[in-house]
Amino acid sequence: MIARKPGGLRCAIKVVCVAGAALAFSQQLCAQVVETIPGPLLETRPENGTPIAASVQTNSIFSQPRGLTLSTSVVGGYNDNVNASTGASTSSTGASTSSTGGSGSLYTSDNASLSYTFGTPRTKVSLTTGGGVTYYFDQPAAGYNPTGYLGLSLTHKPSERMTLSLSVFASYQSQPDLSTNLGSNQQLGSFIHSTDTISLAYSWTPRFSTVTSYTLDLLNYFSSAGSLLNRMDDTFGEQFRYLLWPTTAGVAEYRYEIIDYESAPLDSTTHFLLAGLDHTFTPRLNGTFRGGVELRSSESNGFQASPYFQSALTYILHNGLVIWTNSYSIEESNTVGVSSASAFRTGLTLNYRQSCAILRVWRQPKRRRFIIFWEHHRHLAVPSLPDHPPSVR
Repeated sequence: MIARKPGGLRCAIKVVCVAGAALAFSQQLCAQVVETIPGPLLETRPENGTPIAASVQTNSIFSQPRGLTLSTSVVGGYNDNVNASTGASTSSTGASTSSTGGSGSLYTSDNASLSYTFGTPRTKVSLTTGGGVTYYFDQPAAGYNPTGYLGLSLTHKPSERMTLSLSVFASYQSQPDLSTNLGSNQQLGSFIHSTDTISLAYSWTPRFSTVTSYTLDLLNYFSSAGSLLNRMDDTFGEQFRYLLWPTTAGVAEYRYEIIDYESAPLDSTTHFLLAGLDHTFTPRLNGTFRGGVELRSSESNGFQASPYFQSALTYILHNGLVIWTNSYSIEESNTVGVSSASAFRTGLTLNYRQSCAILRVWRQPKRRRFIIFWEHHRHLAVPSLPDHPPSVR
């Protein structure tokens, strides 16, 4: 529960004003959004036409058109804990562990991004880059906070049964990202984080398939206050999928995670033994559910066994979609010098196209930090050249 402040009413009025201005501004941008044609609601296997369970095209109405896309956005919101920072007390690792409370402020963020999507029937490539500046009105001392990111997505089908996927993403920012546990929930200066994934999917039979994956996460703070959080995560995964019914796939999954800190004595290894279902309830509603156990060995806490759960429900609206995610697991601490602990994380995302806005709400588990932000986008697309003919692919 978030404690009330004396200026709560004033802050609420500010948030309403920002949302009203955002809605008015979005009406001028809607005509510029590039329309794309949604794909099929349920994917089928190319070799025999059987459906793939829980494969609804949840992002089809927001997929990037082929060619060059320029996007600009104006984001407004309210952050109730802008400049929370670590205090003077120290833990056994010698790092500060207490924090001084930050104050709230309205903020605005202006961003621009450029993406290019191209490919052939067997290969699709998407390149994305962008950046922006965030300013806090009630905290001039915080100054302007620059951000930037680079992204690459590649999917290639060497054969009808095999699919190779590569995803690379790196960003530079100064404010914490509460949608992930990679980094601190406090203001510790600018940092870089990167998430890179490569996977290989193979359909052995019409009903049975496997997915082998590797994910690399990197976190690096430039300040001494956050340097003890710098780390590298390596995760190896293997999924075994079996099509139980046309809209339901049973999944058994194993993951092995290695966490290596740059200097803090918090290294760990974790085995995940999971089972679950991927199910398409209706053409518009699908869900993914995983449950099991994680077995963790760390320098700070020794051996730990804990239940693990994650789920995602996606509902496709007429002009948008709603995604609700939940997870319970042992997470790395987002406080300097503090070891890992069990945490429940939930997030709700609403993407609605007609208003050209994206509303996101994130609540950091067990932390007093709450952020609401409203995004507005404007797109300019340049059509790409036709694909090469089959004779020269």
